Amino acid sequence: MNRLSSVVPTWTVASLVASVLVQSPAAAQQPAPYTETQAEAGANVYASDCRVCHRANFEWSFESPELAGPNFRNAWGARPLSELQELIATTMPPDEAGSLTPENVSAVVAYLLQANELQPSGTCLLYTSDAADERSSVDLGGRRII
Repeated sequence: MNRLSSVVPTWTVASLVASVLVQSPAAAQQPAPYTETQAEAGANVYASDCRVCHRANFEWSFESPELAGPNFRNAWGARPLSELQELIATTMPPDEAGSLTPENVSAVVAYLLQANELQPSGTCLLYTSDAADERSSVDLGGRRII
């Protein structure tokens, strides 16, 4: 089974987003495990493979859930970040499930973290198959994505 992980073993998506929502100064935010380059690449992958269903503004559309904002944070805040990565890697895009490369999966997740107003740490988020026990987490507004 493939797992996704950051090169840093422990991150919390929930505490990072809480920083964004509770403390407005950008300096008070804990950065998320991705790079600007990954988020830029993720924007391109999103535009070509995700935007048709999830829309350019990440809003809910038909059967596609919202990917940024409070509904996304509520849905994913208590779940492992690796679970989100695994879901994307194995089910997206629906008409070509599992066709995204590991780099594209990481890039899309980086783009989603950026869309949820999380600043990059400069540490690459990587897709690996040998990190089954490692977990990454990031704070999504008081709820933790591990």
